[in-house]
Amino acid sequence: MTKVYRIISLLCFTIVFVSNSFSAPPAGDMVTRSFSGRNAVSMSLGLLSDMNASSEISRAGVTTRSGGGGFMGALGFTHWYTDRLGVDVNIGVMNAEAKTSVGPHGPRVESAVVMPLLFGIRYQPVLLTTANEPRVYLTAAVGPYFGMASNVTTDWFPATEEYTETALGARIGVGMSFSLGRIFIVDVGAGYHLVSDFPRRIGSRENYSSPDFTLALGFVFGGMY
Repeated sequence: MTKVYRIISLLCFTIVFVSNSFSAPPAGDMVTRSFSGRNAVSMSLGLLSDMNASSEISRAGVTTRSGGGGFMGALGFTHWYTDRLGVDVNIGVMNAEAKTSVGPHGPRVESAVVMPLLFGIRYQPVLLTTANEPRVYLTAAVGPYFGMASNVTTDWFPATEEYTETALGARIGVGMSFSLGRIFIVDVGAGYHLVSDFPRRIGSRENYSSPDFTLALGFVFGGMY
């Protein structure tokens, strides 16, 4: 965890330096960049996502696991109604895993993925809107978390089972947005997903409540400065 915080601090320092280098207005010409009426499409990456792979050999057989845990990434759309208030729509991936086991009765393959679809608001203080300042924001979103699982067995009677379960969840977060020129923004954020239990197990568990740290690059378009 300490290593993650050091990485985030380094990213913040780098972003501030690049932002000041590319977006600073000429001396004596302080320009306020209005986001009112504008839109942004962004791609985010989870900084705490954990990619892993392992193999286990026992008397019962051979088991191989691979996948990623935690929040892995998302695509998002934001529309700002005013400089202070916007609406967000995000679809992402929180967990993806695959498991293959070979036992006395043959192989078994299991796979699972959890995808949240969240609708929320983004609020940023009105005093932090100039080109040279990071835009601190708060977010709150709710929506369904879709869990999709597949199990394929070749026991005495080969069978394939696929199912999708839905859990209701919410995410609250805080972050900083930096302008890179006039059409790009970079976000560094942290939040927490609070998710209800899935009716059936998805992958290795039924509940996927967890924190996240994200880094996102956005393309801003529409409206006027």
